[in-house]
Amino acid sequence: MGVWSAPRLDEADRVLRTPATSPAELATKARIYRQVLSLVLAGRRPVYYLQKGRRALAALTDTYTHLVCADGDVDHRPRVAAPPTA
Repeated sequence: MGVWSAPRLDEADRVLRTPATSPAELATKARIYRQVLSLVLAGRRPVYYLQKGRRALAALTDTYTHLVCADGDVDHRPRVAAPPTA
């Protein structure tokens, strides 16, 4: 997981639970949110998504991030701070 540059679980938990008070903190929160969501989504087809299907995983992450934020389940500001992957 470290090779894929995912955050440590305790660090991700701390960042995601702490309110962002600056643009830099919001950007960090958005990046970690996307990384964690990507790992969860990659669980569907881990070999594909974490090797050859990275663009497909990025697109799936973009879709789910939009849906979750639009539904009001999470703060929409991290989605804005981490725009969709090109």
